[in-house]
Amino acid sequence: PTTSRTPLVHVEARVHSQPREQGRKERENRDGTEMVEDLERESHEEEKERPTWDDPTIKKRNEARKAIHTQVDVETSTQGHAYVLPEGSKMTCQVICHEGGKTIQLRSDYPGTLLLHWGVQGGNRNQNQKGWWLPSEHAWPENTCKYKKRALQTPWKKNGDELALDIQLHGEDMGDALVFVLKDPQKNKWYDNRSNNFRIALVGEDLQEFQETGGNVEAPQEATYDVPEDLAGVWAYLMWTNAGSPERSFEEANLEYQNAVEELQQLLAKGYSVEELYAASRGDKTIPGTSITSQEMRGTETPPSPSPREEEIPTELVGIQAYILWENAGKPDGADFTDAATAELSQKLRSGMTLQEVERSLNEPASPEPEPPTEERQEGLPTPASAEEERASPDSAEESTKLEAGVPSQKPTSEPQVAPPPPSLASTQNLDMRELIRKPNRAPKSLVPESAKKKSPLEPYVAEAAANPACQWRRLFNLGDKASLFVAAFVQEDGSTRVDMVSDCNVDLVAHWGVSRDKRRMWELPPLTMAPPGTTTVNDIAMETDFVPTKGKYEIGGKLVPTQTCSFTLPAKHDIAGLIWVLRSEDKTRWWKDGDSNFRAPVPGGVLDISSVSDDAMVQVIADAENSGAWTLMHRYNRVSDLLDDVMSGQYGKDWEDPVAKLFVWLRFSSTRQLTWQRNYNTQPRILSAAQERLTQKIVEAYERSTGEAKEWARQMLACVGRGGEGQKVRDDILRIMHKHRIPELKGTWMEEWHQKLHNNTTPDDVAICEAYIAFLEENGDNATYWRVLSDMGVSRERLESFERPIRCEPQDFPEKRAELISDFREYLSVLKAVHSAADLTHSVSAAGNMLSEELKGLLGYVLANRESPDVHHLLEASVNARTVVHTMMEGHRDLMYLDLALEGLVRSLAERGAGDQRYSSQLLGPLLQNLCLSVANNEEFVYCLMSWKGLPDSVFTDYPSQEDALKAMAVVDRLRRALANLSEVVSQRVQPAAESLGRAFGVEEWNIQLFAEETIRGGSAFAVSLVLTQIETMLRNAAKLSAWQVISPSHVLGVVEVVPNLQTVQEKVYEIPTILVSEDVTGEEEVPEGVVGVVTPSAPDVLSHVAVRARNMKVFLATCYERSPIDQLSSLQGEGISIQSTASGEVTYHKASMDNVMAGKSGSNSVSNGDFGALEVPSWCGEYTLMMDEFAPGKVGAKSKNLASLRGKLPEEINLPPSVTLPFGTFETILDHPDNKVVKGDLELLLEKVRHAPIETLAACRSTAVRVSIPGELKSALASTMKKAGLQWPGNRERWEEAFAALKKVWASKYNDRAYFSMKKVGLKISDLRMAVLVQRVVPAKYAFVVHTRNPSTGNDEEIYAEIVCGLGETLVGNYPGRPLAFVARKDDLHQILIESYPSKSLGIFCPESLIFRSDSNGEDLDGYAGAGLYDSVTMDRTIENQVDYSAEPLVTDEKFMYDLCFRIASVGKAIEDALGTAQDIEGVVESNGEITVVQTRPQV
Repeated sequence: PTTSRTPLVHVEARVHSQPREQGRKERENRDGTEMVEDLERESHEEEKERPTWDDPTIKKRNEARKAIHTQVDVETSTQGHAYVLPEGSKMTCQVICHEGGKTIQLRSDYPGTLLLHWGVQGGNRNQNQKGWWLPSEHAWPENTCKYKKRALQTPWKKNGDELALDIQLHGEDMGDALVFVLKDPQKNKWYDNRSNNFRIALVGEDLQEFQETGGNVEAPQEATYDVPEDLAGVWAYLMWTNAGSPERSFEEANLEYQNAVEELQQLLAKGYSVEELYAASRGDKTIPGTSITSQEMRGTETPPSPSPREEEIPTELVGIQAYILWENAGKPDGADFTDAATAELSQKLRSGMTLQEVERSLNEPASPEPEPPTEERQEGLPTPASAEEERASPDSAEESTKLEAGVPSQKPTSEPQVAPPPPSLASTQNLDMRELIRKPNRAPKSLVPESAKKKSPLEPYVAEAAANPACQWRRLFNLGDKASLFVAAFVQEDGSTRVDMVSDCNVDLVAHWGVSRDKRRMWELPPLTMAPPGTTTVNDIAMETDFVPTKGKYEIGGKLVPTQTCSFTLPAKHDIAGLIWVLRSEDKTRWWKDGDSNFRAPVPGGVLDISSVSDDAMVQVIADAENSGAWTLMHRYNRVSDLLDDVMSGQYGKDWEDPVAKLFVWLRFSSTRQLTWQRNYNTQPRILSAAQERLTQKIVEAYERSTGEAKEWARQMLACVGRGGEGQKVRDDILRIMHKHRIPELKGTWMEEWHQKLHNNTTPDDVAICEAYIAFLEENGDNATYWRVLSDMGVSRERLESFERPIRCEPQDFPEKRAELISDFREYLSVLKAVHSAADLTHSVSAAGNMLSEELKGLLGYVLANRESPDVHHLLEASVNARTVVHTMMEGHRDLMYLDLALEGLVRSLAERGAGDQRYSSQLLGPLLQNLCLSVANNEEFVYCLMSWKGLPDSVFTDYPSQEDALKAMAVVDRLRRALANLSEVVSQRVQPAAESLGRAFGVEEWNIQLFAEETIRGGSAFAVSLVLTQIETMLRNAAKLSAWQVISPSHVLGVVEVVPNLQTVQEKVYEIPTILVSEDVTGEEEVPEGVVGVVTPSAPDVLSHVAVRARNMKVFLATCYERSPIDQLSSLQGEGISIQSTASGEVTYHKASMDNVMAGKSGSNSVSNGDFGALEVPSWCGEYTLMMDEFAPGKVGAKSKNLASLRGKLPEEINLPPSVTLPFGTFETILDHPDNKVVKGDLELLLEKVRHAPIETLAACRSTAVRVSIPGELKSALASTMKKAGLQWPGNRERWEEAFAALKKVWASKYNDRAYFSMKKVGLKISDLRMAVLVQRVVPAKYAFVVHTRNPSTGNDEEIYAEIVCGLGETLVGNYPGRPLAFVARKDDLHQILIESYPSKSLGIFCPESLIFRSDSNGEDLDGYAGAGLYDSVTMDRTIENQVDYSAEPLVTDEKFMYDLCFRIASVGKAIEDALGTAQDIEGVVESNGEITVVQTRPQV
């Protein structure tokens, strides 16, 4: 994206955002009106001094901002040069020198059209950069466009009989040479200067030589055939699929891609057009003899013909149609529908359908809507290299620019091959990334609508058990047919245990039951003492007891629904761990189990610790299932399928996030080999495949019907399960291989041991075994290779020997059969991966092939061919673009979801490969962030970060970003860092508790349990972003000249280090010795504890937050550190004395100090004695409930109201004051004396007596009590009347009045805020003396809000104004919402002199419709030297709305002129108010959408 040009008339009102340090070179900025720094990089050790207004660099730059650029057209020399072009034509080049620059004139008699693909090389601006660079926009000839940030393309103009093009370069746009190649867009041919770029020298000896030489130059190299990369990708993909989609190495895939390019070039040379080749790739045209043509068509090649001919039906379409006809006919054995399919397809074509429409109808028969139109393919455009190529270091700059121009390199093929640029996707080129935003704006689609759901007759039993403290365990089981079984275990008063069962089943039930005495849960015969009456013993491990009919407790239609119960009692001391049972009908025709397992219930008071049993129903169901005696992957997958059905039917509540996340935890434990894959049971591969098929389709259904987090956990579940495939082939093909190669089924041999395992229980371990055996054969029977590959894939010798069909032997070598065995086992590996591998890329592409567009196939073909290429950047872009398209169409399609997971896995591995190269980190972040947007459920924050990142200036994506550009980028990085931290917290809170509950129930090792959430995060897309972000942040911080420290309150203090988790928990503590806190979390709303002299934190409280103002007021050192190392170093000094201070450059230094020195400085520490501010003067009520603005007077209202009134008539007309009325001091206390509020007043008085002993809890109770106050009718009448006189719209009905009074009461209640109490207590003020006036104003619908301090709070400089701006209401400023505002400093003697200190990174903007706001205005905010601002609340009548801010579409960031104009206007407001009131002011105001500014309050700045 380019920076918008600014009209020159406004130049003098614009200044550079951050002054550059003295000594830096200046140059014209891209719009020709600004001076910006040279791209030289300064040393990291350079002193980062805060710029001063007298800095010569700043003066020069500000003068440049007011200058208007002019050009001097004084011609000094004209020389020419000529080149011979094809077809007997020529091109002449002339360089005309001016005082202000040079003009390059290009002329040609070429018989056609030409396009100049060009850039500039060398020069002061990019003297350290190889290759060419792009001049600024004002140097671009008409109709020039930027090609992917790496070249410019300009069409030549027709001038009579010749083509002409003039390029003017001047100033910093001047380089050493103009470098270009030519293209004939009609013929799709490129021309260069004999394998080099055309190079027109512009300076120095080269220019002189260029001017002095004349005559003809040899003709350029013969035109080469430019093969579009997307066509090459499709061609390579079709070649691969025609070959049966075999497993390929990187070298084989790359060779296939090159073969595709060569074949296409040969076809172009034979006369086929690019359009014909595209048609052949789509199946619309058949070109015999090519690699993508079926075998029977590879006969005699026919020449291309321009005349239209009858369309041939591709064989793959015939096959699809034949399959559909066969399926519709009931899949008869041996039937051949080829002729019928051909006839039906021919009929469709004769009816007017195109081949594309026919293919779409076959591949998407269920789609009722046509596909949206796509952009026309632009043939012949060279695929541009990324910025990574631009900054690469080839053998010469010429070779670098040659690559940029898109001309094939002539480097020897023996050099390492780098992937070519990827083909682009039209569907992603113009994609608005906001379309990727997913919000949890709907509830999951339950199988059973809420209106159809009926309450269970067992609900009264469930509720009673839940309310009974004697109930130690309970669970509701689903019996099917709308029947349930509820079981609860109670510990009775005498210590005995009773287990009750109750069911609403309409069939008479019998419990077939036993007991278990240990965790193995094996059936044992119960003791006779616990058998209910009528129990019979049926064998040596079980008894049977009839359920007894009861009346029930649930009423329908005036009648109780009958139930049946059964109870078991155990003595106080017993050795029973639990009950085990199944149910049967009395007539023995039906049996019930808990899914595939027996019913189980733990029994309190026995050998089992009942506290270890989860009270979470799903966790207990999973734990019970996992502890079954016979258990395999098949059982696990079927049980998960059952539970997913229960979730979707609403059995586990309306919200699916938690239960689906628990199922993910279960499957992840399984997929990472933490759970057994086989125990006491053999599962045939086809049965396992069926279970996988059922589960994966169930997961796809859950994904499609869920929203928010649940959607993402469902997708993650799919990554833990193999797709199933043709399970029977696992058994059949291993036997086929053994028989083919005459390998005997001989017991005691490796092959037979593996064969037996495969035959009885195939598992994902078999993929590793097969890979290891192939490697073993490839290394000529090397056992060490076999064991190394197994180890790399997580399979040990011990694991092989632990199988029920163990593999103990060393692998067998067959030297004479190795080659054939390797080939056969590669095919067998495909079978195993199809069954077991969840996200194998090759198989995922093959499985999803018929759902992919030709364009997408081409991109995936490129990815497959180059996935091992060292060119990470191009491959990453291609993978993410492909995934973006797949992600938008994958709902309801299992194979597309697997392809999405496979591409996500590839992106993650590419990030790990590319993260080590800092040169390209800034280019990798965009694709990785886009990939993360596709992976995260609630991704709005990440999408906005992506949009902002993509909108940054070009210099950010080079090694040399300018200081201002780096500052803009740091705002995006700051926001992205917070988003990553929030995502990590959400994931941890969701899955870690489930991992701990399930892991311990499973017996997983504790270290695996504790690392579960961390490993989940590290295995996701967010970790890849974090890897790259760490490198970028360091580079940008240096480029922006930002310190690792932000000093909020500068000071020099000595104290003892104490480390605390957060400031809030210690704010009421009194430290006896001077203390420096290292606090992990500081929100900004806390009070600095007494005795604390310094606070250091990695958090970033706002510089205008309450804690920041208090710290500066009390000379407490307060600083944020953005790097972890200094925080850790300070934390390691726990209990030791240190001296810490800020330097003039904004750095922080510290060293150890003796305790004597620490105590010697105690007198200057933060220990304010009682009485420093005296007692608050308690104003009495004035006798009026409300006051107009002209009645605002001392003793009646607070400083906010008084200051607003004093501004009337003193401000310029463009500054508005809102209409206001105030409820004066004492109003709250007066209505407390009203008889209706007698109880409230008494409760408050009792609470205030207790506040010293438990302040946090008591103050919360005070606030809850204060809002119970009743508003007398006379106050309502007075308020309505006064508001009407003031021009305020009063609430129109009773409901609106209640909303208004609710806001008013909350303001009164804020006098009991925690931070207010601790702040007043610290300076000896009594909360009982506080009186709260309330200022009532119209809520101005703000587009922006601002806070202005007319004395710079960071430096104390009276000549500077400091201001902050945010989107929406000012609550994000004063309420300390995370992130930075747009912050700037302006000089009072020239308000146009503006320094931007930070660009906005706050995630949220708060907005409110036209309404009323009730603002606190207490007598505790008037004291000189006491920072009372921010202690109390302001509340809107209507609920505010929090929206995430998209800065990529926000003029405050994207429109530089708008931003500086707004800063100037806000600074002018601050100066005008200070001039009117005579002292430094703390001002709050808003800017409406129409640009009008309203000041809502001002107070003396403390």
